[in-house]
Amino acid sequence: MANAYPGKRPLADKYVNAQLADISAAGSVTVPVAGQGALIGLRLARSATTTGTAAITVALNGTALSGAVLSVTAGAATDVISVDVPPAAVKDGDVLAFTSNGGSTGASTGTITAVIREL
Repeated sequence: MANAYPGKRPLADKYVNAQLADISAAGSVTVPVAGQGALIGLRLARSATTTGTAAITVALNGTALSGAVLSVTAGAATDVISVDVPPAAVKDGDVLAFTSNGGSTGASTGTITAVIREL
């Protein structure tokens, strides 16, 4: 009888979520990684209209990830910002930190999603 399952399983994406209390204020939030793979993208949804531009950077175990920046420009609460980032290997127990420089105005929570592709 032939094996009904492929020899390799297809790639799967996992999502790690974090929430910044206010993207318009300098601050950060950390979240643990479960599993292993490569960080390949970032998404952010804000809860309110903001003006100006806030930069949200990403660090892995305390080291800034080059090219992993969300630029949150002026926009409405319904905006979702998505960016692809240079792949960065992550594993179970690693810690991702998201830090806003507070460069915008208008209080708004920011829900950040890190997209991790299983390897």
